[in-house]
Amino acid sequence: MSIRIDTLSPEISTILFPNLKRLFIHIIREDLLHPFISGNKFRKLKGFLRISQEQKIKKWVTFGGAWSNHLVATACAGAIHQIQTYAYVRGEPVKNPILFLCKQWGMELQFISRAEYRRLTQEIYTTHQIQENTLWIPEGGSDPLAFEGLVELMQQIPISADYLFTAVGTGTTLTGLSQVKHPAKIIGISVLKNPNSLSKFKNLPLKPILLHNYHLGGYAKTPPVYLQFLTQFSKLTGILLDPIYTGKMVYAVLDLIQKNFFQDNTNIYLLHTGGLTGILGKWQDYPS
Repeated sequence: MSIRIDTLSPEISTILFPNLKRLFIHIIREDLLHPFISGNKFRKLKGFLRISQEQKIKKWVTFGGAWSNHLVATACAGAIHQIQTYAYVRGEPVKNPILFLCKQWGMELQFISRAEYRRLTQEIYTTHQIQENTLWIPEGGSDPLAFEGLVELMQQIPISADYLFTAVGTGTTLTGLSQVKHPAKIIGISVLKNPNSLSKFKNLPLKPILLHNYHLGGYAKTPPVYLQFLTQFSKLTGILLDPIYTGKMVYAVLDLIQKNFFQDNTNIYLLHTGGLTGILGKWQDYPS
């Protein structure tokens, strides 16, 4: 599957990114792959789908929070490929649009305590496991199987790219992209206040750079000035950014431009990792 790249016009780029100088900003539109299985969710699930088809897996079990894009993508993919889906959801029982969608695609949900959730995701199911005809998928699809689709993506990035930016949560996307030798410098923007994914960045063909200064207060923290920027970005480009991941990556690039981080005539590629249902969990926080 070929990727789509949108290049921002100089006029819009200058409005969005003051002090732009002679820089060229391109957006890799992975959000357009599928309405609900988009971006890195699509890429991560490819390896799990392949092994499921090879081994005739009938059921997927995975983990996520109540607003998890991973749960939405897994439920939808399961329905498309006629694989039963089941998810352990972190925290007390709640109802929201994300979990409603999961149920529409037939996903069974079980809410568990945060302590039990940590035990399952950090001690037992840290990599995929196959038990009879069931595939256990780690939280967020964080597993070497997820690298297959990300390697495919990286092989399509133009060699003219000087920088490739992506948001970083579990570190799976950044690690998968770094499996391939490429002239671009890969920079990951961590959305976590206390990231624990550094151990994944060892012995990689392309050594990524991980920046920790743009979580804006912590995971899912969205200050008003940041949300105002996201709204302006969408108004000018027609491109929605989720406030949890991709939005913070783009906001980080804005700050780096203002700090003269880049040289003139630099090609900057921004990876849109989809997950736009994340907006639903924050819509009431956006300025009216």
